[in-house]
Amino acid sequence: MGDASDHADVGRFMRTPEGQKVLDRFRDGLVGKTIADVEFTHNSTGIGIVLAFEDRDLLDLGEAIETFSVETLRRRYMRVLDREYFVDFPERRGR
Repeated sequence: MGDASDHADVGRFMRTPEGQKVLDRFRDGLVGKTIADVEFTHNSTGIGIVLAFEDRDLLDLGEAIETFSVETLRRRYMRVLDREYFVDFPERRGR
């Protein structure tokens, strides 16, 4: 379970143009698709779920969740999150 800084960073990412682009691309890849099958896999942390679509594309839900985890967002979009942090707290910017 995340803390307040995790929650804030996710919100910051979601409000940015960069974040919206990532989310829109993900949404666009799913809208209009029909799930043809659901596969369950055994992995070290639990049960994995893979969606198979009619067009033969696959979506591993575990990978999708990892892509949008706060740790991954921080690693991939550190500059974006830093920029947005100072939008929220301009008084904390170093001189």
